[in-house]
Amino acid sequence: VEPFHSAPAAEADGERVLKLLKRWQNADLPKSATALLAAESLIGQACLEQALRVLEAADGSVRARQLRALALAKTGKIDEAIAILEQMRQAGENDAETLGILAGRYRQKWQESGNSNFLNAAFSVYREAFEHTRDTYPGINAASTAVQLKNREEAVRLVRQVLSQLEGVAPDAMDHWRLATVAEAHLLLGNLEKARDLYGKAVARNPMAQENIAVMRRQARIDLKGLGLAADAL
Repeated sequence: VEPFHSAPAAEADGERVLKLLKRWQNADLPKSATALLAAESLIGQACLEQALRVLEAADGSVRARQLRALALAKTGKIDEAIAILEQMRQAGENDAETLGILAGRYRQKWQESGNSNFLNAAFSVYREAFEHTRDTYPGINAASTAVQLKNREEAVRLVRQVLSQLEGVAPDAMDHWRLATVAEAHLLLGNLEKARDLYGKAVARNPMAQENIAVMRRQARIDLKGLGLAADAL
């Protein structure tokens, strides 16, 4: 997937985040909290090595480990990321973010290897997270993974549950990830015009987050392929 910005532009964005981090630190703001905010922004802008360096100064909190695993996976160190996340899971960290990132890494392994065991593992963890937390992030990913497993009935069931939890939220009150969730839900139901409109709103909500936009685009293409539709249908 092509990045939203060129590499030099992404590097410039990363440098701006690092300068902002330094100002926060000089203002005596909590170092760990500012490091986590900076790392999350850097990951969203595809400045992964910079994010990992910033995380070295963070504490060993759940969020710091989540972000470290995510950044490692995005640099290709998937097994190292899975090791961190499985250790967290075994320690009782079964929140939506930890399990969702873990399931995403198993799905990444499936995409690279074609081994369906990884896809089944991803679906199991996504569904576990959704059933435990009712968070729409693992919910929509469980639905998408069900499509890849050719279980359309389960996919539709999960999509309906996700949409029912978001039906009372106005689009203007949604961040770019939640808009993308609703867009993907409509894509999985075959409502392509509605999906196209909502993906456009998701991108417009945070146009600088090129890594996040690339993730949305890549996932939409995976869904389209699973539905037997053209990759450029959106």
